[in-house]
Amino acid sequence: MSAPQAPRWSRPPRALLAGLLVATAALIATTVPGIFILDEAHQLAMVRAVAAGRLSLPQPEGLPPSRELSWFDPAAHLQLGPKSPPTPTVPPLHAFLAAPLLGLGWRGLTAINTVSFVLSTLVVFLLARRYAERDATAWLAALAFAACGYNLEYAQGLWPHQLSVLLILLSFAAAAAVRDGAPAGWALAAGLAAGLATGVRYQNAVLIVGLAAGIAAWAPRRWSRLALFAAGACLPLAASSLINALRLGTWNPVSKGPGYLTLAVVRDGWAITDALRALLFRLVSTSFGVEVPGRPWESFDRATGMQLHGLVVKKAWFQSTPWLVAGLVALALAWWGADRLRNALQRRELRAATLVLLPLLGLFALAGVRRHDGLSYNQRYLLELVPLLALGLAWLLEGLGRRSRDLLPGAVAVAALVVPALLTWPMGSPDRIRFLAWTPLVVAAGLALALSVRSLRTGPLPAHLAGAALAWAALVHVGEDWAASRARRAEQLGITREMARVVPERSLLLTWWGLKDPASLLTLDRDVVIADPWVDSGADAPRLVEAGLASGRRVFVLLNGMPPPLARSLLEGRHGRLVESGRLRFAELVSGPRP
Repeated sequence: MSAPQAPRWSRPPRALLAGLLVATAALIATTVPGIFILDEAHQLAMVRAVAAGRLSLPQPEGLPPSRELSWFDPAAHLQLGPKSPPTPTVPPLHAFLAAPLLGLGWRGLTAINTVSFVLSTLVVFLLARRYAERDATAWLAALAFAACGYNLEYAQGLWPHQLSVLLILLSFAAAAAVRDGAPAGWALAAGLAAGLATGVRYQNAVLIVGLAAGIAAWAPRRWSRLALFAAGACLPLAASSLINALRLGTWNPVSKGPGYLTLAVVRDGWAITDALRALLFRLVSTSFGVEVPGRPWESFDRATGMQLHGLVVKKAWFQSTPWLVAGLVALALAWWGADRLRNALQRRELRAATLVLLPLLGLFALAGVRRHDGLSYNQRYLLELVPLLALGLAWLLEGLGRRSRDLLPGAVAVAALVVPALLTWPMGSPDRIRFLAWTPLVVAAGLALALSVRSLRTGPLPAHLAGAALAWAALVHVGEDWAASRARRAEQLGITREMARVVPERSLLLTWWGLKDPASLLTLDRDVVIADPWVDSGADAPRLVEAGLASGRRVFVLLNGMPPPLARSLLEGRHGRLVESGRLRFAELVSGPRP
C-alpha cells in the first residue's frame, strides 16, 4: 500500500487573520501593568541585566555583597553565601528577546507573550487544517486552544510561558513537515525552536527528547534529519550553557545553580506511590496534594479538601479544562483504535504528540507531589501540551463525523449552569469550591466514556459532552482565573504606584518579603536598589543602610510588614522622617545621630 500523500500548508483565511489582529490589539490594550508573582520580578531582573550589557544586575556603588540584594530570586534564602554582583538565575534566553522592548515598559515586555499566544492560535489552526478533511476542524482546534484552554491568563503576563508554548508548537509543526518529507532545513528549524524553548523554560529539555523521537520514528531519511534536528537544538543550548558558565559557574545549559535538578525527596511511602499521587494531583484533582509549610500564598480548605491560592481554587488539568480528556483519548486511539481515527496522517501526528506528552508528565510525576509550581491557579507546568491535545480533540470529533453544531446543546447547558453559579456563590465559599472541583470531573468522565464505548460514540452524545467541556473551560477560566489574575495585578499595581510617589531616583529601598514584588516595577524606569532583609533575618540590613547612605543614595525602609525589632534596629540612632503614601508607611533614613 502506498504511503498517504503529504499535505501542503495553506494560507490562513482572512477572517482568522483579522480576528487575531483585533485580539492582539485588545489584549495588549487591556493588559494590567502590575506584577503577579515573584517569578516575573526575576524575569525582569534578567531583562534589566541584559539591557545593561551584562549577565548580573549592575552592582550598586558602595554596597557590600549581600543575599538581601538578590531579592528577585525565590531561592535567595537558600544561597550558601552572597552573590556579588547579584545574578538572576532564570533560564537566560528570554531576556535577550525582551531586552530591546524594555523601554516600552511593562506592556512592551508582556507583548511578547501576547503575540506568542496569538501566533500559537494561528499555528494550531494551520496544523489542524493540514491534516483535516474539513476547515471546521481547524476552527474547532483553534477555538479549543485560544478560548477554552487556560492560556489567556498567561498571554498578559511577563513570565515567558506563552513564548515557550509557541516555540514548542513551532518545533512540533516543523517536525511534522519533516515527517511529511519536507526539505532538510525543516529539521534544523525544528531543533532550533526546541533548543530555544529550553533556554526559555528549562523543563522543555525533556520535550526535545520526545520531538526527536517523533522524527526518528516516522521521518524519511530519519538519521540525517535527526542529526540536523540535534544540530539545531544544540545551538541555543550551547548559548545557554555559555551564559550559565559565566553567571553561575556551571556549563549545564539547564541549571539555576547547585542542586537544581535534584528531584523531590519522598519522605512517606514508596516512590511509586508519591509519583502516582503527583500525577493525580496534576491531572485529576489538587485534593491529592500535600500541605507544605512556608507557602504563604497557599492554603487547604478544610471543608472541601481543595487547595486554594487566596480564594481561588487551584485546579488540576481536568478540573480547569475537562475537554483535555478527549485529547488524551485521541492519543490512545491513535495507537489502538485505527477504526476511530481513519486518517493515517492524523494518527501519525497524534502518536508523535504522545511522545512529547509522556516525558513531561513523567518528569513531574517523578518530581513528586511536593514539587509545586508556585502561585498559579492552573497547571502551568503542562501548558506546552494544551495545543497538542486541542488537535486531538478536533481530529477525533471529525473522525466521528460530528459537526460543530453538535457542540451547541452541551455548551448552552453548561453556560446556564456555570454563569449563575459564578455570580451567586462568593469566591472561597464551600459551595463554589465543591462546584468547581467536582462538576468538571463528572463532565470529563462522561466525555471519556462516550468517546471510548462504541455504542455511545455513534450518536451525538460525545459532541454534546465535548461542547459542555469546552464551555466549562472557557467560562471558568475567564470568570475566575483570568479575573482573579487581573484583580491581583491591579492590587499590586496600586501598591507600586503608592511606592513610586515616595521612592525617587537613585535610592535604596528595604522591604520585607511580601511587598518586594510590587517594588520590582520601580526598577523599570528609575535607579532603585531593592533589599529584602527576610532572606537573612536582617543580618546585613544595617550595613546596607550605612553603605547606601555613604554612596549618596536616599534610603527608605518600608515599615509595612517589617518585623518591629528589625525596624527599631534600623531606625535607632538616626535622623529620619516618616512618609505615608496610601496604605504604605516609610521611614527615610539619613546619617548622623538623633539630636
